[in-house]
Amino acid sequence: MKKALLTNPAFRYIFEIFIIVFSVTVSFYIQEVINKKEKIELKNKALSGVLMELEKDVNIFNNALGILKRRVIMGEEFLNGGVSNHKLNELMMTYSFTGQNSNYNSLVSTGVIEFINDKALSTELVDYYERRYNMIQDMSEQLKKLYFEFLYFMKLNYPISSMDSIDDIENFQEWSTFLKVTQFNFSEKTLNKLNSDSIFRNQVYNIKRVILFYVKFYEDALIVNENLSSLIDNELK
Repeated sequence: MKKALLTNPAFRYIFEIFIIVFSVTVSFYIQEVINKKEKIELKNKALSGVLMELEKDVNIFNNALGILKRRVIMGEEFLNGGVSNHKLNELMMTYSFTGQNSNYNSLVSTGVIEFINDKALSTELVDYYERRYNMIQDMSEQLKKLYFEFLYFMKLNYPISSMDSIDDIENFQEWSTFLKVTQFNFSEKTLNKLNSDSIFRNQVYNIKRVILFYVKFYEDALIVNENLSSLIDNELK
């Protein structure tokens, strides 16, 4: 009877179907395991890249803080009577935000951010790159808008006396030389007149206000950056 069952066409058909279904199921399972392993490896690689970019952000943000804080001080000194061409030229400049987020974008676009084990890390990543970056970028755009308004106001109301001549246009390796050549020179009379101009003073106060927010958002981002780096280190262990 057992032999008859094994030679029964219907049984053999059902058995072959079972083998095929089982093989396909095992194949899908193995492929899923392989895909998951590849996703985890891709996630770890992207997080390692994020870690390097966070380190770059620290250097860039600290450099930005130094420049922006110096401009606030120079603006205050100028309004308090310490007028100079150098201080005025510092005020007549903007400062763009340059973040490093290509590896975070890779995490999101490939979907491997879902394979992060620590949910606190996922939350912090989104907070840093989607919220903090946007806040800093917004301040950058506001400062740029004020910068163009300030330049336009100065162009219409206060004549530039001169700019230094260029001896060798190819020799701009030294930043000090480059900045000296690009500086506007205003007469002493014009510099002193500026401080009695209420529109000029309002322009400088507005620039100061935006820069202080800009500085605050950079400083807050650096705190999140440090915590984020620690969370990534733990995830990669």
